[in-house]
Amino acid sequence: DAKKEIEAYNKDQIKKLVASLEETPSFKNLGLLLTIYSGMRIGEVCALQWQDVDLEEKVIRVNKTIQRIYIEEETTGKTKTELQISTPKTKSSQREIPIVTKLYKMMKDYAKICRPDYFVCSGTTTPIEPRTYRTYYMKKTEEFGLPHLKFHGLRHTFATQLIASKADIKTVSAILGHSDITTTLNTSV
Repeated sequence: DAKKEIEAYNKDQIKKLVASLEETPSFKNLGLLLTIYSGMRIGEVCALQWQDVDLEEKVIRVNKTIQRIYIEEETTGKTKTELQISTPKTKSSQREIPIVTKLYKMMKDYAKICRPDYFVCSGTTTPIEPRTYRTYYMKKTEEFGLPHLKFHGLRHTFATQLIASKADIKTVSAILGHSDITTTLNTSV
């Protein structure tokens, strides 16, 4: 591959991305900002509903994830795919993430026009599929002239910045939903 994949955005790149997303408010852009400021996984952010956002306590409750799975039809034996919302893979993945001040006001504004069963990234009762959301993210970063970074790289960027700001590694690990701090240490250095 001619394009070298980077692991995380630097401070200037993430600033540029955040500013660009804030200039064009939308549910999809809110989801990207949420990922940048919380380190949530793509399946978690796509499955997030307004009922999981507690503006009083200023926390996001991560309690489900969404993924496309392959299933075999009983009658024909043919394989098809289906979107499935389920609980995160590990107990530590179910967690509360603090809502940063920068995001709080924006989320409060969006919450006013959304029902609890609406998905945060779509603003409707239908979730955005992770694959579709990944494509949207790639288009946005290209549009803003940023280097190619996988969606999961936003998680790495979040972790790297938290650690750089001298956050306690155990806290970073808990926010990311890692069951073991060695996972955090291996992904953020």
